[in-house]
Amino acid sequence: MNRILGSIAALGLGLAIAVHVRTFYPGPSIVTQDGSPVWLLHVGMFVVFVPMFFSIRMEFGRRPKMRELLSLFPPRARAALVAAMLYTVFNFLAFFVLSEGGTPEIRNNQFVLMNHGKLIRNLSRDEYLTFKRYEVRGFSGHGIFFYLVPTLYFLFGRPPEYDPYDASH
Repeated sequence: MNRILGSIAALGLGLAIAVHVRTFYPGPSIVTQDGSPVWLLHVGMFVVFVPMFFSIRMEFGRRPKMRELLSLFPPRARAALVAAMLYTVFNFLAFFVLSEGGTPEIRNNQFVLMNHGKLIRNLSRDEYLTFKRYEVRGFSGHGIFFYLVPTLYFLFGRPPEYDPYDASH
C-alpha cells in the first residue's frame, strides 16, 4: 500500500511542479477564465496526506516530536524537505507581494483587481492573466511541499526504531 500511495503522491508532485513552472510563462499558459482544473490537485493532496498523517499517529501517538518525525526520513530526504519548506514560505510571501492584496476578477466585462468587494484598480487583459498566474503559483507552491512529504514518506521513509516495551513512548 505504501508504494501505491507513494506513487500517487509522486504523480501529484510531478503535476504540481509542472503547473508551478507553467505559471512563469506569460499569457493564459495555465489559467482560463472559467477556472483551471489544476485546483483538483488540492483534492489529491488529501488522498495522500491523510493516510500519512494516520500512519504517523499510529506509530508515534497524538503528538509526535519533530525529532521523531524527522527520523522517518533519510538525510537527503530531510534536506529536500527543508529546501521545499523554505521555497514554500518564500513563494507564499512573494504571492502576497505580487498580488497587491487583491484578487483578479471579471466584472461587467472588465478586468479588475478586487479586495473584499472593493475595487483596487482596473486591469488590462495581460495584467489579469498575470494576476491569475500569481494565484495559481501561490497555491501550486504549497502543492509541491504537500505532495513531496508523502512521496518521501511512502517511497523512501524508513520505519523508526520503535520498541513497544520502551516506557518513554
